[in-house]
Amino acid sequence: MSRLGEVERVKRTLKLFDMILNKHIDSINPEDNSLPTDGLHWLISMQADCEDLIEYLSDYDSYDPG
Repeated sequence: MSRLGEVERVKRTLKLFDMILNKHIDSINPEDNSLPTDGLHWLISMQADCEDLIEYLSDYDSYDPG
């Protein structure tokens, strides 16, 4: 059984996290929810950072000589 490298394992985990965050963000009513005042903003920021890190790791992986 082959093992995935760290970059691929992290990317898979981030993709799962991104999918879960998207699901939650889409289900939250921005006008009426029980999150703290800036809670939805935090979730959206985390989701954007997650996408950025996936893209960064994809670029890194394509240039990685190892």
